[in-house]
Amino acid sequence: MHRYIEKIKPCPDRTHIRLYFDGYHFLAISADCEIMATDEGLTAYDPVGCLYYEIRKDCAK
Repeated sequence: MHRYIEKIKPCPDRTHIRLYFDGYHFLAISADCEIMATDEGLTAYDPVGCLYYEIRKDCAK
């Protein structure tokens, strides 16, 4: 799936970080995640939910 992040904001109660793909759709990542950013993208691990997130940079845009 190819989507582009348009903005990043905390959710109203500040427990998650929202990555918006447009004005309505977003991915929420727990603010307690272990996050690692590199030139290639971002990875995050949520130990409470046992979830991994991987967001890759697409230089073709």
